[in-house]
Amino acid sequence: MAIWNTIRLSEIHPDRCDAEYFRKDYQDNIGNLQNSGETSSLGKLFKYINRGSQPFYDKSGTYKALRSVNVGFMNFNETRQEYVTESFFKSNNRGKVQKDDILITSTGVGTLGRTSIWFKDEKAYCDGHITILRNGVIDPYCMTAFLNSKYGITQFNQNYRGSSGQIEIYPYDLSKFIIPKCILPFQTEIGDKLRAAFELQRQSQTLYKKATELLEQVLGLDKIDYNKKNYYKTLNTTCVLERIIDPKFHNPKFDQIVTFLKHNFNTIELRKIADIEYGYMPMQDYELDKSKGIPLIRVTNITQELEIKMDDLKYIPNWVKVPPKKYVEKGDILMVQCGDTTGKVGYIYEDVKNHLFPSFCFSLKVIDKRINSLFLAALLKSKLMQILFDQTVMINTVRPNTTKPRFEKLTIPIFDEDFQLKISTMLIESNIAKKQSLELLAKAKNRVEQLIEEAINKN
Repeated sequence: MAIWNTIRLSEIHPDRCDAEYFRKDYQDNIGNLQNSGETSSLGKLFKYINRGSQPFYDKSGTYKALRSVNVGFMNFNETRQEYVTESFFKSNNRGKVQKDDILITSTGVGTLGRTSIWFKDEKAYCDGHITILRNGVIDPYCMTAFLNSKYGITQFNQNYRGSSGQIEIYPYDLSKFIIPKCILPFQTEIGDKLRAAFELQRQSQTLYKKATELLEQVLGLDKIDYNKKNYYKTLNTTCVLERIIDPKFHNPKFDQIVTFLKHNFNTIELRKIADIEYGYMPMQDYELDKSKGIPLIRVTNITQELEIKMDDLKYIPNWVKVPPKKYVEKGDILMVQCGDTTGKVGYIYEDVKNHLFPSFCFSLKVIDKRINSLFLAALLKSKLMQILFDQTVMINTVRPNTTKPRFEKLTIPIFDEDFQLKISTMLIESNIAKKQSLELLAKAKNRVEQLIEEAINKN
């Protein structure tokens, strides 16, 4: 059903006449901000509002290059992380990031408006799809909380320009954002919540890095001396037995890795320690009402740190009969088996219950008591195991994919229980710190909204 909203000619913005800008829900939220009392604008509160610049990426570079995909809502991730060289960084100032800069993704459907603050002490560089806010007269951590509140998000949604997926928001439009002054007396209180949250994020990342680096060190990938020949050969009988003639599959480096593992560890095939199941393929439209649907984890919900992010889930209608094996349980491992992120690994912690896992993804349920499931997830994500996994991945169509029979044959090294427990404990502590961080971020955002709504009610 169409929704009508009549706008007077006198109310038309000087350079905006698109219907989307005048949506009633946007206008109502902006009206509430104006009714909260005295207001200012982002341009008056921050001296510097500008885009980064397009860098020259170099995988061997020293400094991180931040793109839209790397900026989340009050967090950062290393999805498809790019780098710039030290020489490029020194000679290009515009995109340099300083500590406590607010970073806003300024382009793209689904990414525009993601806002975080660079709380790290490391140098980085922003591309032209990110806007930098700097030198403000308000606590930047408090402002980050506001921009992530419903009043900030409304202004992102209202002020973007463009269509057909090519949307963006300009620094000029950002500078006009309405900022209620009722939050200013509480900016330190709100900012401190974010500072504590980001410190927990830092602790989480440190624990995760420590666990994964220790595992990589013990696996000893750097100790394998590969055969440096420019050619290799295989037997016809091997091709027939494996039913694969793809040259990549027969690369001798895979046999060298397996030989190395068998020489240094007890090993076992994956199928003997875990039950593996294909994911659920939706055959109907998603349910828009969450209360009437079954939550479906998608490949995009699996993070680079083994966790499952719970935002932007899809829902299968309750009336659909889904086999029990398509539901995840605590301790399950998810591994992407098709598409551009084939090999990505996720782990099901306590908070993910009664969710389905998707097609293009395997579920692994550990059946061997010697194996810690969280440790196995970390092991499958290690560089060495990712190389072995890549042997099973073929490009039969336009996308890489593997199959259950090939995946089940993966050679798995067995570690003693104490080492498994040490790694899994660090990962659990990392996960707990991240959850605590998210709780503080939510409290900061809710506090901003509470203050604004109290001011509205007073006026």
